[in-house]
Amino acid sequence: MVDTADKAYAISLGRASEEALVIVDGQETATLGRGQRVTIRRAPVSFRLVKLPGRSFYQTLRDKLRWGTPPNYRGEP
Repeated sequence: MVDTADKAYAISLGRASEEALVIVDGQETATLGRGQRVTIRRAPVSFRLVKLPGRSFYQTLRDKLRWGTPPNYRGEP
């Protein structure tokens, strides 16, 4: 999901759920239990990104995520 950074979202479990796993950017972070809530909002800090000449953001992302390359399954010859 992509939205403006000016909004905040609160997420909690529905009545039928007892717990859920919270995963942020592909990293397991915590278990969310009944009655708990996760709030997502803009961080109070900012930073600058380094841009390398001749490389776009999408070229770097494509290389890191291996977009456009065949999958490499474990145990496959």
